[in-house]
Amino acid sequence: MVGYQFMGKAHSHAYRDIPFYFNTEFKPVQKAIAGRKEEAVKQAAEQMGWESYETDW
Repeated sequence: MVGYQFMGKAHSHAYRDIPFYFNTEFKPVQKAIAGRKEEAVKQAAEQMGWESYETDW
């Protein structure tokens, strides 16, 4: 995911909700989120359930 502010939060939430809305055998895996400010993107990764974060997408 590129971006961690409003739209990053909205899309992170939507990815987690896919199994609720759709009957699918697939479950999204949130691997990495990217942003410019390391401390902010690190905090966003922890809050939104991403496995890791990057500052260079």
